[in-house]
Amino acid sequence: MSAPALPEGVAVRPVDTPADLSVISGLFETCDLVDVGHRDHEDDWIADSWASPAFAGGWVAERDGEAVGYLELEWHEPSRAIDTFLLVHPLERERGLRPALLGLQETAAQKLVPGLDLVRSTGSASDPTLAPDCEGGGYTLARTFWHMERSLEPAPEPQPVPPGVEIRPADREGDDVVLYEVLEESFREHYASEPRTFEGFLAEYRSTLQNRSLALIADVGTDPAGVCTLLMPDRVGWVGELGVLPRFRSRGIGRALLLAGFGVLASRGATTARLNVDGQNETGATRLYRSVEMDVRREFSVFEKAFGAAG
Repeated sequence: MSAPALPEGVAVRPVDTPADLSVISGLFETCDLVDVGHRDHEDDWIADSWASPAFAGGWVAERDGEAVGYLELEWHEPSRAIDTFLLVHPLERERGLRPALLGLQETAAQKLVPGLDLVRSTGSASDPTLAPDCEGGGYTLARTFWHMERSLEPAPEPQPVPPGVEIRPADREGDDVVLYEVLEESFREHYASEPRTFEGFLAEYRSTLQNRSLALIADVGTDPAGVCTLLMPDRVGWVGELGVLPRFRSRGIGRALLLAGFGVLASRGATTARLNVDGQNETGATRLYRSVEMDVRREFSVFEKAFGAAG
């Protein structure tokens, strides 16, 4: 079965990084204004995704020289699953562009990934055409991710940590390895988690690791128990990853790390804290975030399609 054709007048080309940053940023903003009523992205996120070792290519769809679609692939070698993000201009959502780009992503994924098993495609849940287009292409809804947030005004007061726990910046010799190993073990069983190499981790967290106050480690005695990574692209602070080793869970360590992270972000001028979480997270993360006054501000849907033996 051949992939759906592009709408008449639309052409696709590879993204030119970093020259296309303003082009793709403009498309994000146009979609954000329709989907959620305000600009909801940072240019740094786009640039960082292009610089990531997992970036596996991107394509721009254009009509009359204007960007009307964007497709990005992410692959953690040697996984046989690939992740994509697909953005479609609101005026093109009823014209068949997304089905054509879904076909393009499948072709690209099958060329890139030996023995491809699965494609996971993410889009804004506020786009009413996302689900019909994906389901029409043989995809099924697998997960909903939430962007959650809380105000940091006034700045949160320091909170006591659980007995026997120390929370500190990741500024000691060997802490890069601690961060890497704790996060890899903490997220091993999470949905769509893919193993990272140490080198890939360092590349992904280069900006955080340049400022050691943006990475926190919780120690129990001499043993690392959990970590929290932070990002500060603007006056909005982000919790990158929060992980507690299974044997140390249910002790309040995750909550203590999160509150300490809020304090760090507020001290650096952040007025809001946000994070991204799997809405069906099995470890109780969403309950934790609600307990510290975080609310859902936006949803993203992940659709899956199986290939090869998995199909």
